[in-house]
Amino acid sequence: MKLLYGTGNPAKLSSMRKRLQGMGIEVLGLRDLDCSIPQVAEDGQTPLENARQKAVAYYQAFQIPVFSCDSGLAKKYGKLTAFYKNAICLVMDEEHIYEAMEPSMESEPFWITEKSHAIHKKGFPLDSLSVEIRSGRYYYDLPEEALDQVAVEDGFLEFFRNFMDK
Repeated sequence: MKLLYGTGNPAKLSSMRKRLQGMGIEVLGLRDLDCSIPQVAEDGQTPLENARQKAVAYYQAFQIPVFSCDSGLAKKYGKLTAFYKNAICLVMDEEHIYEAMEPSMESEPFWITEKSHAIHKKGFPLDSLSVEIRSGRYYYDLPEEALDQVAVEDGFLEFFRNFMDK
């Protein structure tokens, strides 16, 4: 199955392709299309509203199944502890729209520090300020196998597994 991922961010596209390997889903990016990409407002009140806006707009523009994700930081009281609330919206056609913003899609809590890491990677700008609570280390300083474990939000995989079972 081919699905368009409604993002122009190559880092997010690469991450999602890796995440969905072995599920029978070929993930295309907006830049894989040889046409003009519409600008989509992301002015929703929640990550789910923004994901829906993007998925519906790209479906209307290209008339192919498309999903879009969005995240928003959720700050807890006390230290600068935050976590990402993630959402996804998949538009197969005008009658078949699937979406979720479940706790299983949230990132683990992390600290946001005011001192930036020396490494800055395009596509995930807040990562240079993000520190794992368990180790007190920047995510950029964790071994790759630890990063892979942190990066896989089981909720996204569950969303696609449930969709594929329909």
